[in-house]
Amino acid sequence: MPTAEEFKTIGNDFYSNHDFEAAIMNYSQAIVKNPKNVIYYQNRAMAYSKLGKYEEMERDCSKALEILPNSVKALYYLGIALTALRRFRQGAEVLDKAYAESVKMSSALSPKISEQILLLKEQRHSHELESVRRQSDSLLTYMLELLEKDKQEQLNELKAQGLSGQALRSERQFVQEEFLDKEKQIISTFKASQKGSQNGNSAMEEIPDYLADPISFNLFMDPVVTPAGQTYERSWLLEHLKGGGKDPLTRKNLSPKDLYPNLAVKKAAEDFMKRNGKY
Repeated sequence: MPTAEEFKTIGNDFYSNHDFEAAIMNYSQAIVKNPKNVIYYQNRAMAYSKLGKYEEMERDCSKALEILPNSVKALYYLGIALTALRRFRQGAEVLDKAYAESVKMSSALSPKISEQILLLKEQRHSHELESVRRQSDSLLTYMLELLEKDKQEQLNELKAQGLSGQALRSERQFVQEEFLDKEKQIISTFKASQKGSQNGNSAMEEIPDYLADPISFNLFMDPVVTPAGQTYERSWLLEHLKGGGKDPLTRKNLSPKDLYPNLAVKKAAEDFMKRNGKY
């Protein structure tokens, strides 16, 4: 019978070959052998994600965090699961913690976590827009139903008045044309409102150069400034420094302790995100 580590290795091989069901089965066997190993839960969580099983992914990440509360990888994976499950507020809290822990530990996951945070914000904004659109469509349907009910009541009143023949047909045509105009006006108003909302949210899609990290080209989230005066996204710069400890601009020696938060750029980036929820 294979050991827990051997089951994990077999699972990794299946994962590499995109046989995620088999990978999950072997990671599960590893967990049975050793239920206190965080890595087994994390690996199975990622296999679940490949199959779109985000609730199972969330459970494995939560179990891993019970064992190791500050696991950067488990926090990051949990953030991915919560984003996919559209639990955006909780996901944002988890990813913020994952990012803080990754910076503290100089983890190579920091850039990926910052990208996931931006992805969550974009998906949350899209979800909110879709929710508003659905509410608007429901309101439009309700108003058109009320309008139709009002029209039928007026048509029934014509019959009650004893009208017949050409007189009845003329009055019915007048009522129908009147309500058709009202219907067109209501639909036009709703469409104009939705179009205005879409235009307002797409007007600032381009990230200004001064708010874009020169390494990743993403919007700044945690900008830091070097002694040379250049601003970078912290996670991407720290990852760059692992390759030799040189300033990307001056090629002089640079260490994490030389970096200082660029609060002005961070505030400008936050203001940009508020104006343009897509980011």
